[in-house]
Amino acid sequence: MTQPTLTEGQVSAIRQFCVQGGIHLEVSSGVPVVIPVRSGFPTCPECGRLPSSVMLEPGTLTGGRITYEGCGHVFKIPRGEQT
Repeated sequence: MTQPTLTEGQVSAIRQFCVQGGIHLEVSSGVPVVIPVRSGFPTCPECGRLPSSVMLEPGTLTGGRITYEGCGHVFKIPRGEQT
C-alpha cells in the first residue's frame, strides 16, 4: 500500500506549529522525533482526528514520513520541503 504524500500547505502548517511551540527540527540525527500535540496542530488529513502525538522519521520535515499516533495514519513528507 502506498503512503499518501502531504501537501506543501500541510507541511507548512505543521512547521508553523513547531516554530510557535519552540520545537526545532533544522538538523536531523536520523533518530525519529515524537512531537506531543495540543490544539492548533493540523488534524490527520485522512480521518480528521487530532492525534495525541506525531512521529517524524527521520526527525525532520525534509523528506521522510510522519505518523499520526492514535489513528496510525502514515504520510510521506515531500523531500522538497525545507525546515
